[in-house]
Amino acid sequence: QDTSTADPTGVTYNSVSMTKAGSVTNSNVTASIWYLVNPATGENTISVTVGFTANVLDIGALSLTGIDQSAPVGTAVTATGTSTTPSVTSNATVAGEVVFDCMALNDNTAATVHASQTQISQHSPGVNHRSGTSRELATTTSTTMSWTLGGSEAWGIVALPIKVNTSVALDIAADKNRLIAVIADENDHETYASTDGASWTAAATEIAANLLSDDVTT
Repeated sequence: QDTSTADPTGVTYNSVSMTKAGSVTNSNVTASIWYLVNPATGENTISVTVGFTANVLDIGALSLTGIDQSAPVGTAVTATGTSTTPSVTSNATVAGEVVFDCMALNDNTAATVHASQTQISQHSPGVNHRSGTSRELATTTSTTMSWTLGGSEAWGIVALPIKVNTSVALDIAADKNRLIAVIADENDHETYASTDGASWTAAATEIAANLLSDDVTT
């Protein structure tokens, strides 16, 4: 962006408003993360509205399944600096969560994502800017997202823990020539069938409504 750095005034997916989780500004760049629970499936458009004319506007997107619908994200963390190593640490992650980060640079220097992360996007549409997004599966209560730059530059980075539902196997039984399994997830349950114990298919009709009256905890 230019010197009028500011957050977008709105972001939509398939014309549905998204929620801003966090943002950070340093020098002439701003990075922000927005999310939407239970979005429409298929290929849809992400639209960004800003209150000024931006020199550069980059978008990186990640779609996930199996996310906690009532509390889908944790608290975003941010960091800024001028160095060759953009980095931010979330100290409130849970093993199995997905951490998503967005990084913006005030120059078009090379950027390499850390080996523990999977790069989702990287853009350098202008000679003075570069951005990147990535994800990492948390393994402990502290997860660091970082990049390595080709030179010392002003940068901003924001990271967001995304909470994954925990599924618990309630029961499994043989029925004629197949296996039937009941899986608990939050206050809901799902029934799956398998003929070989390796490939499972979700049942079109569940065996009962409201089978579980209380949350499942681990």
